[in-house]
This record gives sequence, structure tokens and C-alpha cells, in this order.
Amino acid sequence: MTRARWKQAATALLFAAASATCLPASPVEAAPPSVVYFAGFGYAGDFDSINSRFHYTTQLVPAHRTGDGTGPSEAENKLLEGVRLLKPANLTLMAGSLAPGDRAILLVMVQTGETVSTELIGNLYKLYINLRAEALFFDYKSMTILRAYPLSAVYLDALPQKPTDAGIRTAVQRLLYTDKDSLVARFLQRVERAEPPGLPARCFGVSDVKISPEAAAWIPAYLRGNNVAETWIADKLTEYLSDRTRAYVLPFAKGYVTGNVMPARMADGTAYNLTVPTPAYPITLEPQALKKLPYDVKTGLGSSYIYASIIHLLIEEPRLPKRYLDARLLNGEAKVVPGNEPPADWPAFEASTFELFRKLSLAIHGSEGLSGPERREIEKWINDQDNPRELRRQLQATREVIEQCK
Repeated sequence: MTRARWKQAATALLFAAASATCLPASPVEAAPPSVVYFAGFGYAGDFDSINSRFHYTTQLVPAHRTGDGTGPSEAENKLLEGVRLLKPANLTLMAGSLAPGDRAILLVMVQTGETVSTELIGNLYKLYINLRAEALFFDYKSMTILRAYPLSAVYLDALPQKPTDAGIRTAVQRLLYTDKDSLVARFLQRVERAEPPGLPARCFGVSDVKISPEAAAWIPAYLRGNNVAETWIADKLTEYLSDRTRAYVLPFAKGYVTGNVMPARMADGTAYNLTVPTPAYPITLEPQALKKLPYDVKTGLGSSYIYASIIHLLIEEPRLPKRYLDARLLNGEAKVVPGNEPPADWPAFEASTFELFRKLSLAIHGSEGLSGPERREIEKWINDQDNPRELRRQLQATREVIEQCK
């Protein structure tokens, strides 16, 4: 064999090994991928800490078992009712129990986070609630996650008095399943347009989030600790990439996955230990800085600021090794702060970060399918980066490899 042919063969073997990374350890034997059975509502992570990590949600959706005098909660009934009315475009969804030994794809709504914060600002109490979950598809026989869609719902209020525990529970109830834009409503909307839940040979996934001290200084207290901020930012990037590119993007699982296994306990007492595939193309997300810059002179209406998010993003294939996207990305959003109000900086930084992810996802997706205004917006955003020419080359390389992850 010539040196050139030997090199070509070695490269092919490496590529094949990397491509298999997203596959489960044992073959998945299941019903046709278009048939999915809904299996209920559950909680991710260590069983013993569920009540403390989901203090309010577990009061609304407590554990229950058939025959013990308890039954499904109002939230579970609302969820099941919504599932039965769904008519997804890409799969057949069935609500019903499985007999032992059945081989099928299951769908569950698994809650992954509950953040509740009360903060006194001036003479008002700011109540912040963030519920996070995943629409999770997995193979019942091999207990392997096939596809997951991150979900998030936020409640914000300013109150003249400190909210009571009962008042917070009522707000969590609205956010979980009562309001029209609740977490349950978002789950139903996402499932209705979900892709067929087969596991592709290759997939992306946020494997690490590294928040710099400079960026972390702006993060409010209620998002600090226990990987809350890291999960928040990774889930938002995953959500945008999944929606815009339709590629298979694994969820960020740091905090409730150990050794590639995610435990999940359903409200009806069923417990699962689910295998999380390793992404062939891991994503490293590094928020490097959040900057607030004066934008205009002060007027009678207040002051204008640019809230800028600077993030380094790395998408690579470690086994080759090859880097598809390795770039420092910037996005800034203008905001007018009224002169008689204290500046609410964090919501502006959130908006700036989310817009960066939206623009990046559109740029990776490419101009096909974008409207004229969107194309001009993305072109301007690329031109505002440090090295537009190199970024365009990397976006094209990322676009090509994403096509292999669908």
C-alpha cells in the first residue's frame, strides 16, 4: 500500500470511530421510529434530593402509585390531555402503558431545574422563577436517550410585599401548567414539531461551559451555584441550534448525569437510568465578558447603553482532531434606561446573549430559507466580528458537518 493510500485508509478509520460516538453501546431494537408512547412527567437527577431541588414543583406533582389511594396530579392530567390532542407532523404519538418486554420509543417530560429567587430592590420585591425541563425521547429496551429538546419558562414580578410561600407556589403552578405559555404548553408545542427520534450516527452537544470571572460578576445570585448558570446558557444555545438547524443536539447534562447515565424518577414511581450518548462533536461554550457601554448622551428620557456579550465557541471533533468552529463572537443590544428607574442590567445581558445565539444559529443554517431582512441582518453581524472572512469559512465547515447530524 502506498503512503498516500495508507494515510487515506487511516483517516477513514478515525472518521468511522468518531462517527460511532453517538451510538449506544448495544443495538437499539425498537418499534418503527415514527411510533412514540407518552410515559408521563418526571424529575431528573439523584432520587434522594428531588424534593429539595424541586421544592415547589414536587408539591404540585407529588409522587404517587397505583393502588395506594393517590392518583395523578392536576398538572399530569393537564399534560396527558394535551398529549392526546396532539397531531405531530413527524411521528405517531400514543398515550398508554407498555407491557413488560415491549420494545418501543418512549417520550417523557423530565424537569431538570427549578430556580426561585426573591430580591428586594428599592421598595419592591422582585420575584424570579425559572423552570427547566426536557422533552426526552428514549429507547425502552436499551434505556438510551435518542433525542432531547430543552425547555424553559420564566416568571418575573415586582411586588410591594415579600411573597409568601403560598404565593410562590401559586406562581410556580401558573408557570408549570396553568398559563398559556407554561412549561407544559411549551412541551406540547415542541413535541408537535419534533423530528423523528432516531439516533443518528453523529451528533453535537454542549460538553463544557466555562464562565469567566468577568462575566460571572454580572450573573445574579439566583443563577449562581449548582451549575444553574451553566445549564441556563447551554440549554439556550442547544435550543437555538436545534430549532434553526434541525440537527441532533444532545442536551447539556452536567449536574445530573454521572458516568453518562441520567437517573429519572417519574411521578408515578417508575424509575429509569438512561444512557446519554457521547457527542461526536462536543461544544465548549465560554462566556468571556459582559460589557455595559454608554451609547448616547443623557436625555430627559434617560440614558442609552449597549449591553454586549462576548463568547468564545468551540465545535470540534477530538478524535481526528479537527476544529470546525473556533471563534470569539460578539453581540450588542441597545437599551434605554429611564432616568427615574434603577438599571435592570441582567435582563439586557440575557437579551444580548440570546440574540447572539439566534444570529449564530441563522448564520450556521445559511442563507437558504432566510428572508431578505434576515440575510442582511446576519451578514452585518458577521461583518462586525473580529475576522469575518475566517468566520465565514468556519461557518461553512460547521454547516457541512451539521448536515451529517440529522
